[in-house]
Amino acid sequence: MALLLALTAGGMANAGSVDAAFTLSLGGQTIGQGQYSAALTGDAYRLKGGVAIAGAPEQENRPLFSGTAGSFGTIRGDRLEVKGFSAGIKGGKGPQALTLDAARLRGFIDPLGMILLPVMQGGDPCARTLHVFDGQHQFDLILKSGGPTRYRIAADGGSRTGVRCSAQFVPRKGFGKDDPVLPLRTGDGVLLWLTPAQGGSVWMPLRVQVRFGDGALTAEVTRFVERD
Repeated sequence: MALLLALTAGGMANAGSVDAAFTLSLGGQTIGQGQYSAALTGDAYRLKGGVAIAGAPEQENRPLFSGTAGSFGTIRGDRLEVKGFSAGIKGGKGPQALTLDAARLRGFIDPLGMILLPVMQGGDPCARTLHVFDGQHQFDLILKSGGPTRYRIAADGGSRTGVRCSAQFVPRKGFGKDDPVLPLRTGDGVLLWLTPAQGGSVWMPLRVQVRFGDGALTAEVTRFVERD
């Protein structure tokens, strides 16, 4: 679920990793869980993530949907230059696999790249537009600042400061007229809570909320561990 900050042209001053776990809820009811990690070395990054959506109660050990993804590339100033993205999905129409190379992602970030936002000149992580391509759909997320916030991680009991962003969803290509995400076009249907990580060189999400009508799909971090 993802976001980064303003770096110098020479690359990142810090290196290290972040490991996070999160829960997924729909309308206040927990429906799944997942995790993501980011490894930073110089100006290079590598991301991994996974999610599992629960099935019926009698099928506790058989998720309705699960997926994993990986991404790697280089941080160029305040943006990511993606060199590769891969994803695997189980559920729905059966197993599916996807691989995108640097040529297909030129000018875009992959969906996993949204968890890593490099520092921008001026320091506002929300003042940006993300151009995203997932292999089928192209869309923009236009972020704007919602002000500072303090966020408490439920499972760890600690708290982190950060910022809250709202985001307008703008579909570009690959969406059908009845696609369930299209109602997000009507306003700021996405909210992001971001925290600085790795010495303030990047911003990453602690909470993401996508509003659909009267309900909301929420990904909320329960563990956030930084390592040098």
